[in-house]
Amino acid sequence: MRWEIKDWDLYKQSKEYVDTVVVPVVPLSLKNKQQLEKHEYLTLLSQELEKQLRGRLFLTPPLVYFFPEKQRLETDMNNWKEILSKHFTYIFFLTGEEVLKESQDVLWSPTIPIENMDQSLKKKVIQDQVAQILNILLQYWNSR
Repeated sequence: MRWEIKDWDLYKQSKEYVDTVVVPVVPLSLKNKQQLEKHEYLTLLSQELEKQLRGRLFLTPPLVYFFPEKQRLETDMNNWKEILSKHFTYIFFLTGEEVLKESQDVLWSPTIPIENMDQSLKKKVIQDQVAQILNILLQYWNSR
C-alpha cells in the first residue's frame, strides 16, 4: 500500500497484516544529474517492491535529503523509526546511498543509470533488483 488516499481504506481494513514499512531515502539536488537519477531509480524500485508485496508492505513518502551525511541521515532515519514503530513491526529504508550501505534496517541497492534504457530493459533491471530485495526481506521475516 502507498501513501495515497485510495489505499487508506484498504490499509485500515487490513492493518493487522501490514507489518512492514519501507521508506525510500532519496536525494534532492538541482546541481547533480546523478542525484536525480538516484531519485528516479529508487522511486521506480520502491513502487515495484510495493506492488509485489501489496497487503504486507506499506510504502511511505520519501525521506528527502540534500547532502549524504551519514550522521544526519541516520538521525533523520531514527526519527522516522520512532514514529513508524508505533504502527509497524518491521521498518526498512531503501536507498542507493553508499554512506548508508552498512546501516541498520537499510535495504541498499546500487543505483543503476536507467535514463537511456528502453522500457523493457528498464523493467527487467528493476524486477531483478526487487527480486534481490524480496529475498532479503523473506530471510529477515523468517528469522524473526
